[in-house]
Formats: sequence, C-alpha cells, structure tokens
Amino acid sequence: MEHEKIPVVVDTLVLSKIRIYGVAAVAKSLEDRFLEVTGGKSVE
Repeated sequence: MEHEKIPVVVDTLVLSKIRIYGVAAVAKSLEDRFLEVTGGKSVE
C-alpha cells in the first residue's frame, strides 16, 4: 500500500539531511480523478 511507503521516504529524506516540517496525506478530489479519467475533456 502507498501509505506504507511514507516512513521509508521520510527516513530517506532525513538521512539526506533534508528537513521535514510535516507530513500530510493528500487525497485526490473527485474532480481531479474525473479529469484524469477523461483526459481533461468534457463528457456530453
């Protein structure tokens, strides 16, 4: 699952001396998903 990769990514960034001030989940909106599926074209 994608959320299981987050700790690995954070560890990698910290080991690379990149400062992390917060981690937040971002979910795509229904509109974003629709645009992906339709390629941004309107459906009639």
